[in-house]
Parts: sequence; structure tokens; C-alpha cells
Amino acid sequence: MEREAASPDRSSPLSDSDTLEESNMSTCSENSNTPLTNEQYREAMRKEGEAFVQRVCVAVRREYAEVYDEIVENLKKLENLNDGMDQHMQETNEMMAEIREFNEALLEEVIRVHSAKTMEEVRDGEEKLL
Repeated sequence: MEREAASPDRSSPLSDSDTLEESNMSTCSENSNTPLTNEQYREAMRKEGEAFVQRVCVAVRREYAEVYDEIVENLKKLENLNDGMDQHMQETNEMMAEIREFNEALLEEVIRVHSAKTMEEVRDGEEKLL
């Protein structure tokens, strides 16, 4: 209201001191040819602002839902990979245990054969001495 008093020339469509709000206030309402009052204009702007906020909120929720769904999908993939790695590690551990058992048996066999060969050499040496 102070701005209206500060505006020297109201005959031109937009004077230097007019703001967008003031120029919109002078427009006619959609239903009649009467100009909007300050209160009507504020109410219209409030409703328009609320509608804009609602549209933004819906868009943000939609984007958030898409991102959330993508995160959930990636977590499921990661969980499946983790399960696969656990299975692979279990199989690897089982194979390593089998290899360890084989190596232990092989070492025992090598020691046995070597001991037997050494015993034969000792016997052969004793026979030569006698």
C-alpha cells in the first residue's frame, strides 16, 4: 500500500516504481472485469504458491522414489554378489582342505618311501660288511 502511494504516475501501464505484484494486482479476475483487491491478489498468489510447492513436492517424491528403487535394486544385486562370494569362498576353503589333506598324505608317502629306501641301503651295507 505504501508502494501505491509512492507511485507518482498511475496512468502509464508500468511506471518505474511498479513491481510485478502491483502490475498483477491491476489485472482483472478470470470471472469478471473487476480488478482484484489486495486481499484477492494475495489469496490467488498464496494458492498459486501452494500449488507450485505441491507440484515440486510430487516431482521430488517421484525422483526420490526412483532413486530409492534404484538403491534397493543395487543392494539386492550386491547381496546376490555377496552370497556368490560366500559360496565361492566356501568352495575354495573346501578345495584348500582337500589339497592340504593330499599334501599331507603325499608327504607321509614320500617319508615312508624314503625311509624304506634308506633301510634297504642300510641292509645292503650291512650285508656287504658281513
